[in-house]
Amino acid sequence: MPKPCETFLNFVDPSDQVSVLRNLACSSLVHHGFTHAMLCAHRGNDPLFLALLRPYPSGDHIVAIEEQLTLATALGANRIAFCSTGRAWSANDPVPPVCDDGDLRQRVVMVTQAALGHPSTDTPTDTTYLWPLEECLTGAAPTVLHDGIGPLHSVLMQAVQQSEDHSPPEPWGDNQVLQTSAAIMLDLERDGHQFISLGPKLEHTLGLWLDRMSVHGGTSAPAPQDTGVVTTPSQPSGPN
Repeated sequence: MPKPCETFLNFVDPSDQVSVLRNLACSSLVHHGFTHAMLCAHRGNDPLFLALLRPYPSGDHIVAIEEQLTLATALGANRIAFCSTGRAWSANDPVPPVCDDGDLRQRVVMVTQAALGHPSTDTPTDTTYLWPLEECLTGAAPTVLHDGIGPLHSVLMQAVQQSEDHSPPEPWGDNQVLQTSAAIMLDLERDGHQFISLGPKLEHTLGLWLDRMSVHGGTSAPAPQDTGVVTTPSQPSGPN
């Protein structure tokens, strides 16, 4: 079962969610030469989970993100951030600068965050932050894009809105939500997603469901008694 880690538990502000994901990605690039795509979910100020996405074919990141978002929406996440490396080029260039001689697009670390605000508002917003790879650990200010377009923007915004519309006030205290979430999480792990950390309010309650359902091998376990730039994400198998 995933355990809480200090860097995950200590951030509650939206800017912290972004900076922690950036630092994890940049550190992995420095020490390993690559980074996995990551998704982080909060409900208000409460961290829910931090996960690595399963491997995916180049250009097919949206499907893997949507799989993770099934858990985020089940838990009522209203602040979700996705982090990956990618390629960036000017929106003024109608054609990506890629030719037989090479790919001239800039490699970047990007974090896209969708949220209902802080405090919550009725209208979700999304923001994308971009750091050139050579600047990601220098403290340089990112390029910031608001109100993005495209499938990544759409799936994150839809998930945030769906969570707010249909989730209970405190999902960590709702046995039906916990049972459903545990079943989703076990399915995701079987598909290759890796959960790095759970938030403190979930670590115990959801952990009991995960332990019980793992023993029973399914979802029918009895309830525990204690309850302007265009970007393209890269496949996280290595540097571009």
